[in-house]
Amino acid sequence: MIYVDEKGHLVTDGHENELHVFARSIGLRREWFQDKPERPHYDLTTTRSRNRALKAGALLVTGPRAIVKVLRGEPMVPCDTCGLYDSKYDMTPNAGFDICPVCWDNLKKHYERSVPGRIKSTAFFNTKDVVNPT
Repeated sequence: MIYVDEKGHLVTDGHENELHVFARSIGLRREWFQDKPERPHYDLTTTRSRNRALKAGALLVTGPRAIVKVLRGEPMVPCDTCGLYDSKYDMTPNAGFDICPVCWDNLKKHYERSVPGRIKSTAFFNTKDVVNPT
Protein backbone atom coordinates (compact mmCIF):
# COMPACT_ATOMS: atom_id res chain seq x y z
CA MET A 1 0.00 0.00 0.00
CA ILE A 2 1.21 3.54 -0.74
CA TYR A 3 0.66 6.38 1.73
CA VAL A 4 1.14 10.15 1.66
CA ASP A 5 1.01 12.61 4.55
CA GLU A 6 -0.06 16.25 4.51
CA LYS A 7 3.58 17.37 4.28
CA GLY A 8 4.05 15.38 1.08
CA HIS A 9 6.05 12.30 2.10
CA LEU A 10 5.24 9.35 -0.15
CA VAL A 11 6.00 5.95 1.45
CA THR A 12 5.00 2.30 1.27
CA ASP A 13 4.47 -0.41 3.84
CA GLY A 14 5.45 -2.95 1.18
CA HIS A 15 8.53 -3.50 -0.94
CA GLU A 16 10.53 -0.48 -2.04
CA ASN A 17 10.03 -1.44 -5.70
CA GLU A 18 6.29 -0.88 -5.25
CA LEU A 19 7.06 2.69 -4.23
CA HIS A 20 9.34 3.26 -7.23
CA VAL A 21 6.76 1.93 -9.69
CA PHE A 22 4.04 4.09 -8.13
CA ALA A 23 6.29 7.18 -8.12
CA ARG A 24 7.16 6.68 -11.79
CA SER A 25 3.45 6.33 -12.62
CA ILE A 26 2.73 9.80 -11.21
CA GLY A 27 5.72 11.43 -12.91
CA LEU A 28 8.41 11.34 -10.21
CA ARG A 29 12.04 10.61 -11.11
CA ARG A 30 14.00 7.82 -9.41
CA GLU A 31 16.80 10.26 -8.47
CA TRP A 32 14.31 12.17 -6.29
CA PHE A 33 14.03 9.18 -3.96
CA GLN A 34 15.16 9.92 -0.39
CA ASP A 35 16.97 6.71 0.58
CA LYS A 36 17.05 7.32 4.33
CA PRO A 37 17.39 4.19 6.51
CA GLU A 38 14.67 5.19 8.96
CA ARG A 39 12.29 6.72 6.40
CA PRO A 40 12.80 5.92 2.70
CA HIS A 41 10.42 8.17 0.77
CA TYR A 42 9.75 10.57 -2.07
CA ASP A 43 8.98 14.21 -1.37
CA LEU A 44 5.88 15.52 -3.11
CA THR A 45 6.82 19.18 -3.32
CA THR A 46 3.65 20.55 -4.88
CA THR A 47 -0.06 20.25 -4.18
CA ARG A 48 -0.44 19.05 -7.75
CA SER A 49 1.92 16.09 -7.23
CA ARG A 50 0.23 15.22 -3.94
CA ASN A 51 -3.17 15.28 -5.65
CA ARG A 52 -1.82 13.05 -8.45
CA ALA A 53 -0.66 10.54 -5.84
CA LEU A 54 -4.04 10.54 -4.11
CA LYS A 55 -5.87 10.19 -7.42
CA ALA A 56 -3.62 7.26 -8.32
CA GLY A 57 -4.59 5.46 -5.11
CA ALA A 58 -2.26 6.61 -2.31
CA LEU A 59 -3.95 6.81 1.08
CA LEU A 60 -3.75 10.04 3.06
CA VAL A 61 -2.49 9.61 6.63
CA THR A 62 -2.85 11.98 9.59
CA GLY A 63 0.72 13.30 9.50
CA PRO A 64 4.45 12.54 9.57
CA ARG A 65 4.03 10.62 12.84
CA ALA A 66 1.70 8.22 11.02
CA ILE A 67 4.30 7.74 8.27
CA VAL A 68 6.71 6.38 10.90
CA LYS A 69 3.99 3.95 11.99
CA VAL A 70 3.51 2.79 8.38
CA LEU A 71 7.23 2.07 8.12
CA ARG A 72 7.12 0.15 11.42
CA GLY A 73 4.45 -2.08 9.90
CA GLU A 74 1.58 -1.03 12.17
CA PRO A 75 -1.86 -1.76 10.66
CA MET A 76 -3.42 1.42 9.28
CA VAL A 77 -7.18 2.08 9.36
CA PRO A 78 -9.26 5.08 8.28
CA CYS A 79 -10.70 7.48 10.84
CA ASP A 80 -14.49 7.24 10.74
CA THR A 81 -14.71 11.01 11.16
CA CYS A 82 -12.21 12.56 8.75
CA GLY A 83 -11.22 9.58 6.60
CA LEU A 84 -7.47 10.00 7.14
CA TYR A 85 -5.48 6.87 7.94
CA ASP A 86 -3.61 6.29 11.21
CA SER A 87 -2.38 3.36 13.23
CA LYS A 88 -5.10 1.02 14.41
CA TYR A 89 -3.44 1.19 17.84
CA ASP A 90 -3.85 4.98 18.11
CA MET A 91 -7.54 5.09 17.20
CA THR A 92 -9.94 5.92 20.02
CA PRO A 93 -13.08 3.79 19.92
CA ASN A 94 -16.01 6.11 20.61
CA ALA A 95 -19.66 5.10 20.27
CA GLY A 96 -18.78 2.54 17.62
CA PHE A 97 -16.48 4.87 15.65
CA ASP A 98 -12.68 4.71 15.29
CA ILE A 99 -11.41 8.26 15.79
CA CYS A 100 -7.88 9.41 14.94
CA PRO A 101 -5.87 11.43 17.48
CA VAL A 102 -6.47 14.70 15.56
CA CYS A 103 -10.27 14.30 15.55
CA TRP A 104 -10.26 13.08 19.16
CA ASP A 105 -8.44 16.28 20.23
CA ASN A 106 -10.97 18.36 18.27
CA LEU A 107 -13.82 16.47 19.92
CA LYS A 108 -12.40 17.08 23.40
CA LYS A 109 -11.85 20.80 22.66
CA HIS A 110 -15.44 21.14 21.45
CA TYR A 111 -16.73 19.39 24.56
CA GLU A 112 -14.56 21.51 26.88
CA ARG A 113 -15.94 24.68 25.25
CA SER A 114 -19.50 23.36 25.62
CA VAL A 115 -19.11 22.26 29.24
CA PRO A 116 -16.06 24.04 30.74
CA GLY A 117 -14.10 22.02 33.30
CA ARG A 118 -16.09 18.79 32.80
CA ILE A 119 -14.54 16.28 30.46
CA LYS A 120 -15.82 12.91 31.65
CA SER A 121 -17.21 11.06 28.64
CA THR A 122 -17.76 12.05 25.03
CA ALA A 123 -19.29 8.73 24.02
CA PHE A 124 -22.75 10.25 23.57
CA PHE A 125 -21.65 12.66 20.81
CA ASN A 126 -22.25 11.98 17.15
CA THR A 127 -18.57 12.44 16.33
CA LYS A 128 -19.14 13.28 12.67
CA ASP A 129 -21.29 16.27 13.64
CA VAL A 130 -18.97 17.48 16.39
CA VAL A 131 -15.68 17.28 14.50
CA ASN A 132 -17.00 18.33 11.09
CA PRO A 133 -20.03 20.52 11.84
CA THR A 134 -22.18 21.37 8.83
